[in-house]
Amino acid sequence: MKKIIIAILVIIVIVTAVVLILQKFTNFKLLSYLKEAYRDFLNRGAKNYRPSGQESAVPKVKTYSAPANLLNIFIRNSKFLPNTNAVVVGTEVSWINEDTVVHIVKGNDWDSGEIAAGQKFNKIFNQPGEYQYWCDSLAGAQGKIIVK
Repeated sequence: MKKIIIAILVIIVIVTAVVLILQKFTNFKLLSYLKEAYRDFLNRGAKNYRPSGQESAVPKVKTYSAPANLLNIFIRNSKFLPNTNAVVVGTEVSWINEDTVVHIVKGNDWDSGEIAAGQKFNKIFNQPGEYQYWCDSLAGAQGKIIVK
């Protein structure tokens, strides 16, 4: 029995480590999805509660529509991921700060203002060209967006 409990604990530790590694180095965000699903579950339960004897409303299904042209760039581990991108005119680019410190993304004639940890900045590129961007607080961190 003791060996089974130890084996289960080892498996839990390994699975947790794999999930955390995937979250850190890829776009795999299982923990974020689980937190959001749990929050939705709690909210849905509170909204649909009816005292006994009353019918509860059927919960509405949430629908999301993403813009046709959307690009996410992550600020993670003091880097832009990905840092070079080709997009079409009219694409909305979001810089998402996954670091623990504030960043300011700058271009030749624009800047994001302060992007706090967990926040994002959006910019739509309506003209073809090559747009360099960087963050002064990230030594050497820069990127390029090629708009066609």
